[in-house]
Amino acid sequence: MQVLDKEHVRHVAKLARLKIDEQEVEKYENALNQMLSEVDKIEKVEVTTDKGLIAPTDNHDLYFNDEVKNELEKKEVLKACGVKDLEREYIEVPKVIADEDN
Repeated sequence: MQVLDKEHVRHVAKLARLKIDEQEVEKYENALNQMLSEVDKIEKVEVTTDKGLIAPTDNHDLYFNDEVKNELEKKEVLKACGVKDLEREYIEVPKVIADEDN
């Protein structure tokens, strides 16, 4: 495992355009080294199975075919929404965006 020192932390902070003081450098040095230690543990885990995991469960065929039931007519929906002119087939709403002139 590569250990990060204060110079690495300062370099990363500079690349990220962050201004950090010495106390923060030490804090981030410790935190980053702990993270790298955890990543190192994960990398050491041996995976012997060659079967990939697609889903976290073994349940299959959870999806069913869609069936149309009690289909509403477009005009019924528009009428229920209070549309006055059903021939235009769209819902008219008040303007919510101001003009550029305002």
